[in-house]
Amino acid sequence: MPYPLNTGANQRIYHVLRALSRLGHITFACPTEGGRWPSELDAVQPLFQQALLYPNESFDASGPARSAGLSDRLSRLARYHGHLREPALVRWYRSPQGAQIIANACQQGFDLIWVERLISIGLLPGNVGCRVILDLDDVQYRKLGHRLRRTGPGLRTALDLVEFLKLRRMERGLVRHGPHEYVVCSALDKQILGGKRRIWVVPNGIEMPTEPAWRPSDVADPSFVFVGAMSTEANVDAVQFFVRQIWPRIRRVMPRARTVIVGSRPTPEVLALHDGHSVVVTGTVPAVEPFLQDATMSVVPIRFGGGTRIKILEALAHGVPVVSTRIGAEGLEVEHDRHLLLADTPEQFADACIALARDGARRSALSREGMKLVQERYDWRVIEHQVQQVVAGTSVSR
Repeated sequence: MPYPLNTGANQRIYHVLRALSRLGHITFACPTEGGRWPSELDAVQPLFQQALLYPNESFDASGPARSAGLSDRLSRLARYHGHLREPALVRWYRSPQGAQIIANACQQGFDLIWVERLISIGLLPGNVGCRVILDLDDVQYRKLGHRLRRTGPGLRTALDLVEFLKLRRMERGLVRHGPHEYVVCSALDKQILGGKRRIWVVPNGIEMPTEPAWRPSDVADPSFVFVGAMSTEANVDAVQFFVRQIWPRIRRVMPRARTVIVGSRPTPEVLALHDGHSVVVTGTVPAVEPFLQDATMSVVPIRFGGGTRIKILEALAHGVPVVSTRIGAEGLEVEHDRHLLLADTPEQFADACIALARDGARRSALSREGMKLVQERYDWRVIEHQVQQVVAGTSVSR
């Protein structure tokens, strides 16, 4: 479901759909709860002529998990993790009813099928009779590999390791030997997957604001902002890492500094970081722009995960200086000390934040270069044109 536009994945799907809608008649297939038309789809309806809705079985599968008995849990474990080759991630989103609906629709004779995300691959019929483009918006095995390097022994780690091997086999196998064409988010993703042909690079993007939210100025009491969905494991780890290991180093030098953590559905671990003074957890907010406007800089202390890097693009688009880990900025065409600052250890990250907070000229320079980069490379209008070039077979990012 590509709406509301409150996640990077939703934004990507929405703008790909908008680009495709300008090229011809669109049949849009997606899972919904109970296969019913949700109100969120009203905003997307102008972009397609036909909708194929099918029940999202993962809604039903996820409901009783916490209250299920041991036998039910073992049954679910076998169902999703018991297949020798297919990853649990793909099995979780399998829908026999959805696959049948899509197979029937394919008999209409489409010119192109654009498949969003690896989780949708199990819905595709074996012989569709037309061109297929699979958008791998994230390299799932690499994201899981980052997490594995930070976890200790246990059942979950063992399951994650098996899942990592399955995902790596599937993702690399699809790109190297699969019958379709593929889209990835960055040249780095293309290099990791090893695709030498039939693979296009279409980055994620951001809607450029009409005017920057951030205003460069001298600050006596710096304010740091982190923006992201606060139920996401990588974001939860990032803010815990920042507050526990980086923030004390900053506060020793700047005792009146303040951190604001902005994002929906904060977990108990995130809420526990809130002290109402030096660290504030907002929860869901109607708009992030006021928080960007008040921030001295945006911090992105991500230590694992993949995804869209929307939090960096959003800050840069609004002219907000950014300090990020290298993993946090992975896949973006950014340069250290030109578009943002990169630092990985707690000491390096804290030093970068302190130095940037004290240097208004440097913040202004990063702001200008960051906005310029996003406007030229990551504006959704630019990327929608790239999508159309991929469909036409003329993209230079192949």
